[in-house]
Amino acid sequence: MAGEGAAARPMKTLPPPLLRLTAILCLAATGCAGPPMQVVELDDFRGQAAYEVRTPSATWVYHRQGAGLAALLDPDGVDWVGYSEADGPAGSYRGLPNLIHPENEFHPGGGGSSSTVVEQTGERVAVESQTADGAWAGRWEFGPSHARFRLTKAPRPYWFVYEGAPNGGVDFQHGYYMLSNGWRRPIGAPWSQDLPDPEWIVFGDDRAERVLLLMQVRGDLRPDHVNQMQQQMVVFGFGRESPCCSKYLDGAPAEFVVALVESSDYGAIRAAAEALR
Repeated sequence: MAGEGAAARPMKTLPPPLLRLTAILCLAATGCAGPPMQVVELDDFRGQAAYEVRTPSATWVYHRQGAGLAALLDPDGVDWVGYSEADGPAGSYRGLPNLIHPENEFHPGGGGSSSTVVEQTGERVAVESQTADGAWAGRWEFGPSHARFRLTKAPRPYWFVYEGAPNGGVDFQHGYYMLSNGWRRPIGAPWSQDLPDPEWIVFGDDRAERVLLLMQVRGDLRPDHVNQMQQQMVVFGFGRESPCCSKYLDGAPAEFVVALVESSDYGAIRAAAEALR
């Protein structure tokens, strides 16, 4: 789905992927039973040229100069990120992975990076990005059921942050997050310490089966942090702590996974996360 009047130039359409992970992650009937993967170049999406990567399970919109995800649309069209040019947590603060701070690179809306589609196969679309000085670099691989980010160059400490709107908003009554040990808390309750191993977290809403899974593939003993801002966006960071803004991740390579899982059942989520490690 092209965003907000954006001019689109279709690129090569890929054949339908048949992957074991699709069966594990796309548990609902409408999950991954969609059209083949494809990439569309958008001249403007919420203020910047972007790649729109359409997969059976989600549509990912990636700012090319910002080198960050501005939107993650589920099969129902709900945006789980919701970046916009509006100032603050309702707009410009949002994104993923929001890696380089305070320069706000590898963050949608940033202007100091470049991005290129470097691979299209039946199983994935790969986008590589780097900052103008070449000091930071990373690669996103979008598959039919998930996206995998590999940080390949990092000259100083960083974090991997999701700032967005789970299931389209921050609902104190119905929203929640859950850790890999099954521990669950309301979305409005802050939490700050190292995630239990394996290091993953999901965000969801009691009224929906779908959840957002975020995973750090190689665990560590660094702090991680969950909070919300003005009931407009969730703030979650691997390698982040409150109060802001120390960064606790360092070095490359490092690897992270983002996926929409079509079940809120703990056992199904745990199986999906394990399959993606």
